[in-house]
Amino acid sequence: WQAVLMEAEGKSVEASQDLKKLGAVIRPYPRRLKMPLSLLIARNAAATGDLKTARRYLKVVQAEKNLEPNFKAGLDYAFGRFYELAGGFTPAVKKWESAIKGPDRLIRAQAAVARTELLLKTKKMNRKEAAVELEKLRFAWRGDKSEFKLLRRLGDLYMEIGDYRNGFKILKQAATHFREHPQAPEVT
Repeated sequence: WQAVLMEAEGKSVEASQDLKKLGAVIRPYPRRLKMPLSLLIARNAAATGDLKTARRYLKVVQAEKNLEPNFKAGLDYAFGRFYELAGGFTPAVKKWESAIKGPDRLIRAQAAVARTELLLKTKKMNRKEAAVELEKLRFAWRGDKSEFKLLRRLGDLYMEIGDYRNGFKILKQAATHFREHPQAPEVT
């Protein structure tokens, strides 16, 4: 369980070995516990570049019958990450677009950010369009490191397109609302 907490804190590399071991333990777990843990393991494996493990756990979730909508959205988001890392940009965008339609607010926000960043990276969206998309997400998920990361990225995008007024305003909000965040001093 410590590995699950480390992953939740964003320490993917440190958690990866223990999460792989957890995978064998969760097989007999009830579905409501096994599904989110399998998705967590898959997302961690993708984040650390272990596409083989990611694929294996994504397939475990995908094989389940009658997935609840929140697990389906989580699966779509995780498959999007997997496809992105495997170089399948079009399938990644499609999976994220599916996740955006799901019921889980956090997954919707994460999928929308990932989609925007990939479209920007592949030059299918310019910085101004990306700023507009991220601006729509400012209030989609509030109060944790995801909001800080979004505000920081949005502020940086505004600065890159020359909208310094909005850039400084957003970065100031990130630094003010998240004073305890380890990266807050870098924003000011």
